[in-house]
Amino acid sequence: MNESEKKEITKIVLSLRSEIIKGNLKFPNSKNFPIGCCGNASEILERRLLENGFYPIERKVNMWFNNQSHSWLEYKGYIIDITIDQFKTHKNLPFIQSVANSTFHKKFYKD
Repeated sequence: MNESEKKEITKIVLSLRSEIIKGNLKFPNSKNFPIGCCGNASEILERRLLENGFYPIERKVNMWFNNQSHSWLEYKGYIIDITIDQFKTHKNLPFIQSVANSTFHKKFYKD
């Protein structure tokens, strides 16, 4: 992913987060965003990224670690995790991270 793509994806992520936080976009659990919203938010984000020409996108759905599930997207070797801040120990991680460098996401496995 080049810097231009990273900037555009970050813009899309922040715009979607703003819509959800302001209550302009609602789905199950959206009032508790980002907690419990990873699947729905990732699905909506995936659609928006595809609409903006970012493909192929791989959605990691219901990945498990310590009896907790989590979902995120992957694009060109990068993780795009719109709800990473729901995890107390990872509140300050960026929404876009290299797959190779994300020790947090490597802990999860597909059930």
